[in-house]
Amino acid sequence: MEAIACNLLVTAMVASDATLSVPRSHAAMWSNGRYRNPVFGQHFVDILDLMAKLNFIGEVTRGYRYSQAASQPTTVRANRVLSRHLPLGATDWNAFRREEETEVIVLKPEKDEDGRGLPLDYVDTRGTKRWRREVRAINVWLTTAPITIIGNDHRAIRLDREGQPIEPYRRTLRRVFNNEDWRSGGRLYDGFWMTMERTERFGPLDGVGSW
Repeated sequence: MEAIACNLLVTAMVASDATLSVPRSHAAMWSNGRYRNPVFGQHFVDILDLMAKLNFIGEVTRGYRYSQAASQPTTVRANRVLSRHLPLGATDWNAFRREEETEVIVLKPEKDEDGRGLPLDYVDTRGTKRWRREVRAINVWLTTAPITIIGNDHRAIRLDREGQPIEPYRRTLRRVFNNEDWRSGGRLYDGFWMTMERTERFGPLDGVGSW
């Protein structure tokens, strides 16, 4: 419930008519393995259905699958009645934090015809355990670091080069390897600064990390 509420609040910050993507597929809700997100499950679907029944949210589009590895998620929008219970449009970025992913070391297969590939399970080695410790140490530092966006108030919405909102709370990272090969890739992903224009990314301000 907290995860859904926070995502609806962020969506309301972006625009009053913005929609929220919510997975409902069997693969997302009941997947097993190291990548399983504990937020998902029957409880997630039940809460969405209950919120719709109470008219807190309305379904905008129904999701569907268009290939074995890719699908279009269901989208919902907060209804006005929900504002009696949540401060829709009245929050700022400091009210949120991003939880670290269940698994921060990701192994992907070769891309399919859609240019996508579902993460693969794997057996841990000394290398994967060391990389996981390193990424989690970085994430601890990032979530507590005094990072700000220069010239940006806490409620302003800025867009990145892909036209998506820059969300300052997106600080936890994953390290992704490609082609079923630990020697391929290994780059860090998910930080909010990674899709900003290169000229806007980093600049020190009195010893405080700022964008």
